[in-house]
Amino acid sequence: MAAISQKEAFLSGHNLSYSAVYFDQVLLAAKLANAKTESGTRHANNMIESLKRVGPNFAHRLQQVEAMAKRANFSERTIPTLPPEFYPWVNARHQEFLEFWPATNDTGCIFVIGHAVGELRNGLIIANLAMDFGKHLHMDFSSQLDSVPKRLLEAITRFDRALQILETLPEPISALTLLRPFYDGIHAQIQTTTKLMQIPGTGQDKACTLNHKLLQILGNAEIEILSQLS
Repeated sequence: MAAISQKEAFLSGHNLSYSAVYFDQVLLAAKLANAKTESGTRHANNMIESLKRVGPNFAHRLQQVEAMAKRANFSERTIPTLPPEFYPWVNARHQEFLEFWPATNDTGCIFVIGHAVGELRNGLIIANLAMDFGKHLHMDFSSQLDSVPKRLLEAITRFDRALQILETLPEPISALTLLRPFYDGIHAQIQTTTKLMQIPGTGQDKACTLNHKLLQILGNAEIEILSQLS
């Protein structure tokens, strides 16, 4: 069994949760197409073209997860290509990685933080799409939006718990100098946007604006955190 580095653990956690946004968007595009309206079909086609462009990137992320799973001697699983294949796969892989590391393992904590960052990015993207489609296409995307606030708050809580464990370890990792300020910077904003999302009209408009800002921060964070990990 080859050791998995902190950088590889963060990337594995992040890729597991963030890659879900690709398959979540496939389902959104299908719902738009099934509406059989001109605007819905147009938006569905635009989403499909966008997904084709980013597809190789997400395929690479899934391949990276499987490479780490092989290093950890997990059972072999086929890399998913469609939503019905993806969700059982990602749930199984996530649980395997959680069981692989003890609760106080520094590398395991980094995995949890990576997963939380990916989940935040995923949730904010889906929230913005659901709010935008609901507003401009007059379609009901409440089922997609309703679950997002809870997901975001649970992700930020997992981030905080893992960070607290890292801060109590006898040999703190160097990335703590970045992780703590990053968490403190987004914590209140995540709480704010989860409240705004639940207020139709101007509240959701403000949430969309805040979410765009947070997505820029989180996208940069993936790169910056990886650069600090060994």
